[in-house]
Amino acid sequence: MSRRGRRTRPTQPSQRPAERRRPRWPILAALATVGLGIGVWLAATTGWPRLLPAAGKLNVLLITLDTTRADYLGCYGRTAARTPNLDRLAASGARFERCTTCTPFTLPSHASILTALYPYVHGARYNASDRLAEGNLTLAEALKKAGYRTQATVASVVLNRKWGTAQGFDVYHDLTQTALASADELHAERRGDVVCDDALEMLSSLADGPFFLWVHFYDPHYPYVSARVADHDSPAAYEDEIAFMDVQIGRLLDGLKRLGLDRNTLVVVVGDHGEGLSEHGELLHGTFLYESTLHVPLIMACPGRIKGGQILGAHVRTIDVAPTILELLGCPAWEQAQGVSLVPLLKGQTLDLGLEAYAESLDGQVLFGLSMLPSLTQAGWKYVLAPKAELYELASDPGEMRNRLSDAPSVAEHIRERLREIIADSPPPPPKDTALAALTAADTAALESLGYVGHTVTATLDESTELDRFEPRGGDPKDYVRLFELKARAGGALRDQDFPRAEQMLRELVATMPNVSSLRVDLARALRGQGRLGEADEVYRQAAAMAPDNRLVRHAYGRFLLYEANQPAQAVTQLRAALDRSPDDVTILHDLGVALLTIGQVGSAEQYLQRAYTLQPASPQLTQAMGTLRLKQNRIPEAAEFFRQTLKLDPNSVEARRALDWVRQRAKPPVHGGSVPESH
Repeated sequence: MSRRGRRTRPTQPSQRPAERRRPRWPILAALATVGLGIGVWLAATTGWPRLLPAAGKLNVLLITLDTTRADYLGCYGRTAARTPNLDRLAASGARFERCTTCTPFTLPSHASILTALYPYVHGARYNASDRLAEGNLTLAEALKKAGYRTQATVASVVLNRKWGTAQGFDVYHDLTQTALASADELHAERRGDVVCDDALEMLSSLADGPFFLWVHFYDPHYPYVSARVADHDSPAAYEDEIAFMDVQIGRLLDGLKRLGLDRNTLVVVVGDHGEGLSEHGELLHGTFLYESTLHVPLIMACPGRIKGGQILGAHVRTIDVAPTILELLGCPAWEQAQGVSLVPLLKGQTLDLGLEAYAESLDGQVLFGLSMLPSLTQAGWKYVLAPKAELYELASDPGEMRNRLSDAPSVAEHIRERLREIIADSPPPPPKDTALAALTAADTAALESLGYVGHTVTATLDESTELDRFEPRGGDPKDYVRLFELKARAGGALRDQDFPRAEQMLRELVATMPNVSSLRVDLARALRGQGRLGEADEVYRQAAAMAPDNRLVRHAYGRFLLYEANQPAQAVTQLRAALDRSPDDVTILHDLGVALLTIGQVGSAEQYLQRAYTLQPASPQLTQAMGTLRLKQNRIPEAAEFFRQTLKLDPNSVEARRALDWVRQRAKPPVHGGSVPESH
């Protein structure tokens, strides 16, 4: 199978400070003997495997499958599936037939898996918008506190450490700047074989345990790549990506066994969301809340700990993953978790926990100013709160083809009120992080390829509470199906650098939705790609005039003026406007500092660059900018030190290496004395 170009994987561990919020842990040591006795009793009375007297703690391997529909796996009934490794794992453990994710987006879904909280509580509600705030408690943080070594390797730019998911990990491998700047940068991902190679190296380093390893596979995410079928937008191409991912999972599980870790490692496989594949008019995912994007696989296996061959029909959620892992490891439950442990189901103590599943999509609101969509699934019924509400009885109508709202109004009203109660009774969200992480040009290009630049949740959600926003506002996304499909196809054209085709579709979108500023940002990108900078300038100007308070629009226009149109003075105006609306956005601070430095306002530039560096001292982009600033100020030794810092943070930085070479060749004592320090 033809695959995308290889990625360079990162080598730097996470450098996040210690966690901030922790529940108090009760002392469990005195219960160990009692727990073993209970395990023996369960083995005799319920068929639950006898607990093995492990020499150490149980290891955890968490595998998350991006964009993976449950019904495309053999173990979930697809006869033509090519997923033997996932099928074998399911047969060796427990497979949950009905697992629901809480959002069809990668970042918020993974944040919910790691925190056991719904997106409106943990706050990371949309890709490349708000990051997962450090006030959240993550599974990695809890296990690190319990003595586990924690490592992760992820495959998508939207899970880069700057978005908060690295909290609690000793080592966190994401898309480095070198990978993002490669020839294949527009796909903004690491291939599954590269991720698997990385994970196998991590396993070798963690063999003495106990460890928590999170491995994220992104291959089924659009754009699909297939050597078998010509139509790369087809379900067949999507299925090829799943088959490729399954091969990598097989390699990973074989490596676990080869190291002798398989019998003392809990393996959990869970999908973050599914894929529309044009069902209900949804080409990809993110817009609607149908089962095609919400029903995900969930498999748990551990020899001697989880009985093999279990098929559990109870309705569960991805927010239940972390509480289940914690209980299986003997760790205390989280007081504020919205998810619950599934151990009673695994042990056969009950057949159903009576769980309700909340889900949300902000896509229509963020992209087009339409209504957001929350839903609640309860007792086999799914209710979607929208201007035109929907109600489905999933057992008799799994394809959600018949809206039962008119003939079951009492059911709809009951679930609607229950949805309101769940939101009202939710734990308070943690404080948002005030500083937004710095985005390099490579970051921006990668996020643009996924369609996220110019869109923000904070620009569309006011300061009211989630309960205040309960009633639908704006148009119903169902009435704009063609626009969402056109937007997705335009994004694909931009990703493939087919800028004329993208322009054609985006002009149609702008004509249909003339008041949506983000569409003009995308159109400007299509024009930039064709070298039509004057036209792009005019379209950016229209977008900024239309949305003067949208920091992402003003920022995008400022970056264009600074880095492409060679108009740094005009860029300063746009960047100041963006900074007024987000004073701690490190990327805006950086870009404004660079613009001021370019027009010779060195003192003002220092103000913004120093502030950005203080907020994020471990950013190679900022250390490089600080080095350039010090050169302008003739503070040569300090400049050299900043360039050395850049190379420590990003050893492949050509810009830093050239600057340091220039300093070494041309260095002279600064005005106030001193000398250039020797390089190390």
